[in-house]
Amino acid sequence: YTEADIKILTGLIETHFMTGASGGRKSICPGLIGEESIYIFHGAPMLASPKANDLIINDNPCHQEALEVAKKAGADYILNVTLDQDFKLTGVFAGDLEEAHKQAVKQIIKYVTIPLDKEYDVVITHAGFVGINQYQTAKAAIVAIPALKPNGKLIMIANNDDKDLIGSEKYKAVLHLLKIIGAKQFNHLILSPDWTFIPDQWQVQMWTRLFSKIPPENFIYYSPRLSFNDYKIIPGVDGNIFLPRSERYKGNFKNAAQVIEKAVEAA
Repeated sequence: YTEADIKILTGLIETHFMTGASGGRKSICPGLIGEESIYIFHGAPMLASPKANDLIINDNPCHQEALEVAKKAGADYILNVTLDQDFKLTGVFAGDLEEAHKQAVKQIIKYVTIPLDKEYDVVITHAGFVGINQYQTAKAAIVAIPALKPNGKLIMIANNDDKDLIGSEKYKAVLHLLKIIGAKQFNHLILSPDWTFIPDQWQVQMWTRLFSKIPPENFIYYSPRLSFNDYKIIPGVDGNIFLPRSERYKGNFKNAAQVIEKAVEAA
């Protein structure tokens, strides 16, 4: 790439819970960077900033790092698109690496945000299209945080269907560590100079944002394909407890409605 005469970046721009939005500079960083650079780009200090969040570009250290790397690598032109929930085209943004991307972010803000005038005791959400495994469902959990009262309850339904229903082995190990020691101690640990970076720790760090606002026992998670042993690894309450014993761990997504109903009654 660095030796090319003309450098054109293509991609999709949508919300991103670390860099604010995808597309643009992300085609280069993290798209083309090496493993050691990922340790910085997705490192604990970078993601500790509250500005490293959905739809935030200004003063977002994750965005700024990606943009700086992309500018050094060079990009003559970008061609990015935005889509709606039905995957229909809502915009085409072409031109300067930074300016075209800014305009695309302004576009998606118009239709992906939900205005909130208060926080709620109970929030019900789903992992959506992106929630192929528990790793990816962090994205849905994070965007629910502004709707939650401190110590409120979050009920999440997910249709995890990836071959790794939770995530990689390293992710599962770090996630289980979070479950054991809690969000505050986990963040203290990964921000320590003595901590050795572990790939996928960034996603676990994002989960700590949720558990810094509500305790794990107030997070109810139901994904039909997860086994009893799978739920031992992940933080939160196993949604199967709201089902009759004969219906638990059967992989039946139709039970999701009953889980929601009983969880709300218990909240």
